[in-house]
Amino acid sequence: MATSDAPITIKKYANRRLYDASSGTHTTLEALAAIAKAGKDFVVYDAKGGDITRSVLTQIVFEQENKEGQSLLPINFLRLLIRFYGDSMQMSCRVILRYRSQPSPATRENSVSRSLRCLAARSVRSKTRPA
Repeated sequence: MATSDAPITIKKYANRRLYDASSGTHTTLEALAAIAKAGKDFVVYDAKGGDITRSVLTQIVFEQENKEGQSLLPINFLRLLIRFYGDSMQMSCRVILRYRSQPSPATRENSVSRSLRCLAARSVRSKTRPA
């Protein structure tokens, strides 16, 4: 049984089924979304023991975004996010997002958007400067 501080361990088998090792039952992406919404952490491992938590969390976001009336991420934000991949600003973006996503006062949520806009502006300025 997992302690309250330890993340719940989920295993994803070759048949794509998710298994909650703490409860001994199969689970779904929707159930994992509910766990995350409840503020509990989980980790997901594939059949070979590789950590695929990031991939599963991304899949949950994708599923939530596709539900009618559930869209949270504006299209411009998604485009901006894609632009940061492979860009020289990728590391800066990762550091800011990691820092800003730590549990803290609600004001920090707004600062994530401000930080991304600032990074985008820097990226545009650096690309328009003569070499």
